Amino acid sequence: MGTFLISTYGTNGDVLPFIRIGKALRSRGHEVVLHTHEYYGATARAAGLAFVPVDTEEAYARTLHDAQHLLLNVLADVNHLADYYERNGLWEQIRKEYESMAALVRERDPGQVVAVSRHTSGLSVLMLREAYGVPAAWLALSPTLFMAVPLTERLFPRTLAGPANRVRAAAGLSAVDDWAPWLNSADLQLGLWPDWFDEAGDPAPAGAALPGFVLHDDAETGELPPDVAALVADGVPAERRPVLVTGGSGQLLHQEWYRVAAQACARAGRPGILVCRHRDLVPRRCRTACTGSRRCRSGR
Repeated sequence: MGTFLISTYGTNGDVLPFIRIGKALRSRGHEVVLHTHEYYGATARAAGLAFVPVDTEEAYARTLHDAQHLLLNVLADVNHLADYYERNGLWEQIRKEYESMAALVRERDPGQVVAVSRHTSGLSVLMLREAYGVPAAWLALSPTLFMAVPLTERLFPRTLAGPANRVRAAAGLSAVDDWAPWLNSADLQLGLWPDWFDEAGDPAPAGAALPGFVLHDDAETGELPPDVAALVADGVPAERRPVLVTGGSGQLLHQEWYRVAAQACARAGRPGILVCRHRDLVPRRCRTACTGSRRCRSGR
């Protein structure tokens, strides 16, 4: 059987699908090694994956907090993305990840290794493909990653080329002058959504496979707090059914998002369940009622 070297960065939506895919590959007898944030180490190991952390939980938390206004700042100043990478040591993280994955390739038959990573940020797997000839796959978690390709192709030569080429030089690879072909050099591109999405918006690139949604429910299950369970119990009248409010597990949100959502529930006379991993994003009034632990996905 083969070896799948998987890497990804981000939040639940960026990491949990890769753990689910890795679990499926393991069930087929393949070796799977996942490089991602230490925060997801327990979930990866529970899925039977070999796990290599790319950071510490503290560094991951700092990076998430620093990303709060990343998209708006990049639109205002293209150099902000490079500054963000430098500030959070992400180029060094990519270099170490590549070295770790390259060592694993050298210990195996490269013809039996496949490198898989998140679309756009998975530079290490493209470098592995170039250096060792292993097939590389990029997985897009949402259509916006495909839609942002033209922007990415412009950003690299303007602001990211220098540090990216320094990482390449440390790996013994020559500098890239034409970034668009290199950024599109993955052997396979997957979009993790159904093909009917193409009927509702911009279609995926030609040749991209669309296998559908990939969920890893095992990582987000558990007992609900009693007061939350009461809100979703059978027999709750329609007018008292709660509104589920979540901005995901990241911090790319307007600072007032949860407060306005909670106020909207109150004005509508409906209970609301705010699902948020970051306590500082939750309105103070809701925060005092939270019954969850540090890893709790459900709060009120």
